[in-house]
Amino acid sequence: MAEVFRGPQLAAELAARLLHPGVLDEGLRSGLVISGLRRTGKTTFLRTDLVPELEAQGAVVSELTARRNQAFADATSLPYPVLDQPYVRHVLQRLRDEGMEPLPSEEAAWTSFQALGHRPEEFLRALGQLRASASSGLAPDQLLPVIAATLRGSAADLELLKVEQIGGLATAIFDRVARSDGPARGIFSAEAAAAYGEAIGREVRVEEIQPVVNELLGANVLMRLGHGLYGVSDPFAQEIWRERQG
Repeated sequence: MAEVFRGPQLAAELAARLLHPGVLDEGLRSGLVISGLRRTGKTTFLRTDLVPELEAQGAVVSELTARRNQAFADATSLPYPVLDQPYVRHVLQRLRDEGMEPLPSEEAAWTSFQALGHRPEEFLRALGQLRASASSGLAPDQLLPVIAATLRGSAADLELLKVEQIGGLATAIFDRVARSDGPARGIFSAEAAAAYGEAIGREVRVEEIQPVVNELLGANVLMRLGHGLYGVSDPFAQEIWRERQG
């Protein structure tokens, strides 16, 4: 399974826009920020598709490491399209070529890939567990969704554990952000402090909130979406949290 699923069409389009920006792409002269869900293949795409395409078109590419949650000023942000059914088809064909049997149907594999947030790493882990459970007696189309649901919960648990380790106030702040429909605002307000205090059973001063939010940002549990706007970095964690809280 070492072969990488390639995205040459997207790479060629972005390279052309970066090297020859049109009127609507002037912001690209200040930089490009590719945004999207975590662990959905962005870094692999950059290394195996976009950088080689830029170099093939004569660009000199150097790596730059930026602070987490901090984008370039005036840079253009483009959403990274998540991998879709052709990727699932590619993986199944690779497994077929390697002689793995029995395989799940494309429909069951696609449904499981969606349940796992279109994340290649989690999808491959699920298929690995499926292969290890070949003697269970269950059909792959029955077993793979169960494995995917279990991995989905486990991935979220790792993120939620970070919140618990920071403390009770962090949990109350995360809860407010996770329950918000859309970007959360007002998380530093007096009203928010009162709600946090009620949740953890003690008075919370407004000045206590910022350091805890900074810890949540540093742990990449929360992300800053704009001035005074916050969201949960991992949609898995947010979905599982909301399901469990009811």
